[in-house]
Amino acid sequence: MSCLENHLLTGSSVAQTMFLLDTSICSYAIMGHPHVFSRLDALDRDSWVISSLVVAELQFGLEKGQLTPRSHEALSKFLGSAAVVPFDLAAAQEAATVRWELEALGKPSGAVDQMIAGHARVLGATLVSANTKHFRHVPGLSLENWFEGDH
Repeated sequence: MSCLENHLLTGSSVAQTMFLLDTSICSYAIMGHPHVFSRLDALDRDSWVISSLVVAELQFGLEKGQLTPRSHEALSKFLGSAAVVPFDLAAAQEAATVRWELEALGKPSGAVDQMIAGHARVLGATLVSANTKHFRHVPGLSLENWFEGDH
């Protein structure tokens, strides 16, 4: 059983850090950014996941025509290798808490960012984003930026 499967099925804590990649980091990985790609390559395959919300955002970029045919192939390959974690009831409830916390701090953010942050918190995962300014005010969220090399 993988680290992720054990965590999702039993609710047990994960011995190694689990990373939830946001859309920006996935985009850089798909484009072959060397620093992001090397970080992913150095990890055990079961230590990073993407949210079903990120899949929707990546698919939207494809539908909007932001990806070239070569990028389309790279996206398909990336999605084929990524473990996708469904945005479920627990994640939805945590996202609502994140929204409330940010509004109470006077630091509201976009709805999808709130959902991704809630998803990371409920998974106990470190969120990896190149847009850390979107997430830095979320209480209790572990956050890394592999694009800038922050880690």
